[in-house]
Amino acid sequence: MISKWSGMLRQAGSGDTILGRRNAPPIHWRPHTRQRRCFVQASSGVPPTASEPRKLTILHFNDVYNVEERGIEPVGGAPRFAHAVRQFAGEKPLVLFSGDCLNPSLMSAFTRGEQMVPVLNSLGVQAAAVGNHDFDFGIPTLQKHMRSFRFPWLLSNVLDAATGQPLGGALRSHIIDWQGVRVGLMGLVEPEWLLTIPSIEESDIKFLDFCKEGRQLAGELAEQGADLIVALTHMRTPNDLLLAAGVPEIQMVLGGHDHHFEITQTKPHGTHVFKSGTDFREFCVIRLKVPASLQDRPALEWERVEINSSVPEDAEVAAIVKVYQDLIGTKMDEPLGWSHIDLDARFDTVRQAESNLGSLFADVMRISLGADVAFFNGGTIRSDQIHAAGQLLMRDFVSMLPFTDDLVLLELSGADLLKVLETGVGAVPALEGRFLQVSGLRFAFDAAQPAGSRIPLESVEVAGAPLDLDHVYKVATKAYLRGGKDGFDSLKKSTVLVDGETNPRLATLIQYLLMRVEQLNQQLAKELHRMLLSEQQRLIDEAGGLQAEEGSSSSSSSSSSGGNGSGDAASKQPVAVAAGSSSGEAAGLQQETLAGAAVRVGAAVQYSPGSPISGTVTGFPGSIPHDAERHVQEVSSTGAAISLALLLRQRSEQAAGGGDDEDGSQEKWPGLSEEEEAAAHSSAVLSALWFLDPCAHGLDELIVFDAVKRKFGIAPAAEQRIRRLDL
Repeated sequence: MISKWSGMLRQAGSGDTILGRRNAPPIHWRPHTRQRRCFVQASSGVPPTASEPRKLTILHFNDVYNVEERGIEPVGGAPRFAHAVRQFAGEKPLVLFSGDCLNPSLMSAFTRGEQMVPVLNSLGVQAAAVGNHDFDFGIPTLQKHMRSFRFPWLLSNVLDAATGQPLGGALRSHIIDWQGVRVGLMGLVEPEWLLTIPSIEESDIKFLDFCKEGRQLAGELAEQGADLIVALTHMRTPNDLLLAAGVPEIQMVLGGHDHHFEITQTKPHGTHVFKSGTDFREFCVIRLKVPASLQDRPALEWERVEINSSVPEDAEVAAIVKVYQDLIGTKMDEPLGWSHIDLDARFDTVRQAESNLGSLFADVMRISLGADVAFFNGGTIRSDQIHAAGQLLMRDFVSMLPFTDDLVLLELSGADLLKVLETGVGAVPALEGRFLQVSGLRFAFDAAQPAGSRIPLESVEVAGAPLDLDHVYKVATKAYLRGGKDGFDSLKKSTVLVDGETNPRLATLIQYLLMRVEQLNQQLAKELHRMLLSEQQRLIDEAGGLQAEEGSSSSSSSSSSGGNGSGDAASKQPVAVAAGSSSGEAAGLQQETLAGAAVRVGAAVQYSPGSPISGTVTGFPGSIPHDAERHVQEVSSTGAAISLALLLRQRSEQAAGGGDDEDGSQEKWPGLSEEEEAAAHSSAVLSALWFLDPCAHGLDELIVFDAVKRKFGIAPAAEQRIRRLDL
């Protein structure tokens, strides 16, 4: 059964939202339940004509990225979506799409968006607006796909500066004759949209004001005999509302770019603005009574159709998806690492708050590039879900980071850094991709304040110290942001210390980190387990020895009463001792678990034999807002890395002197060859380098490379590998 929302629209004030965003609960219709419907007459007040009005059904969707379904409801997926669309075939709907399909997604990282051509063709799309991510692979790739799509693409207000024609070869306007109605279409975008396209320079394009161009095109379409004028847009809701209120010649706005379902009716003209969700999870069916005059608004009703797991798959589209899945092959199911906590990649989090996943990525950027501070836009993280604790596969990773992001190392003054942070929070609470995930700094902001004045200076700290407006900091970020994208114009004049050609890409760093730490686990888990067991046994033996001494002083006959040496065995069993007794400490030691033994030798680590000890990805300090109590729980895996480093440091110090065995030989690690020992030794250093934060743990000596080298005595070859980040 398809899950539907059916709604009744009312006359509303400007910007009055009829349906909210994701927090609005869906209405799941039961079979044979009659739906309530209500037609809304045009706001102009003109009475309907005596003749029967023409009827038209429009099926609208926008912003689809993943043809495969996800693991939570609504699952989406192109095959189920196609089946749901075909249920309305009897109404002969005009299928319209508002842009963004070629990227970003796991599959598009391999296919450059090719899989969307047969999928959208199969859905019967009749016209589409160009979205910003449709340019991600460059204009030639978009033009190649446009030739294969069986419908026109519109981009009315962005022109190629050299030719004066719509960018990418799109159409400026288009009229479709559908079910006796001539529907006039245009495709409009906002100027901010252009700042998100890394493949296009601003000097190569000419942007036309969307309201002026919309008014001009509406007049032209009316002259060409259009019965209904519709704007397909790819811009944020505020700009859609501005268009609807400012251009009465446009009778309906079908929008994209926002990833939520929302319907708004605006004053003074009563124009409806539709946003129809995202990612094949939902679409909107709009049933119109087309007015006789272009000055009137159509009466309409609508249905929201949600694609949940009960919707069957369409065989044709399922076969298309399988072809591309097979092309990618089993590579996507290769394990990359392990997470001991859920990883939050939801848009609702990464675009308006700290995310543990964002913190990890930013920390890796900062440490890898040797920066004081690192930040990147939350829109970089694309999977829009919580990745459950457990094994991380290649497909998880690519769904998180489908972009190939170059990294740069910049110099920024404290004053310029503050401007950057203000830009990042300037659009909150809107789910803008510009919201920053950060490392090495903390700050607070008040979204109720005007944009540009939301961050109190006294709240900003870098490495635990107040921000110095005059100090020059080393900053790691994406080349995309340095180019002024997403509104970060202030970064365009920053000094570049190391460019993107020299630095590794973000996805490469994260992927290698996961793989390398997994190798670290495999090398050291067995040794750590052995060492903890040995330490636990030593503590038990020590406690047993103390207990035995007390027992022998109080009774000389204890050895004969147990028979056959049973007293030795009894002395090693846990003994309950009253608080304050002389053997209380020893008895307490007897009760210690493996985790307790680890505490005794350097750090708290929750560890159980046979399970990975990495907690590979966790939230780290240095992000906003800083919640120390929650943070302590999230970084237990960091404790594992600290434990390894401290345990091995203890071994290294013994090897350097003072740790010789009674026979004068230095202690070796039983069960490990010299090569394995060296590998384990270096891996522990790398574990510390990657995972420890001096602000959080006060272990600066494990972060500063030269100090680490002195502590652990790294061989020259290993040092070169570490310095190159080629672990």
